[in-house]
Amino acid sequence: MVRSLEGKIGKGGRMEGYIPCEVAEGFFPQERSVVVTDYSGRRLTFFVDKDAVKVKSEPNGEKVVNGYVVVSLLKTLRDRALVNVPAEGEDSLITILYKSIKRYL
Repeated sequence: MVRSLEGKIGKGGRMEGYIPCEVAEGFFPQERSVVVTDYSGRRLTFFVDKDAVKVKSEPNGEKVVNGYVVVSLLKTLRDRALVNVPAEGEDSLITILYKSIKRYL
């Protein structure tokens, strides 16, 4: 079954949503390191622009905080979704559980 995700339209006309992540400082002031979990439970690390991350409090030094990173939804099938994480220098495709996507924060 293919599902639709109503929400904000992002770059390239793709639907955007948010997925949970752990957020830490990046190497540069405008960069954040995010750790997301794919559908199989693997933890993947990406470096994204600070504006792509939503947190209640900013990470500081070695302090890691919970937050959300914006993703573009590319495709859904059954309980999984193929999303694009806007990683620095490259776009990264991962498959996640569909139910982990939040439409709005």
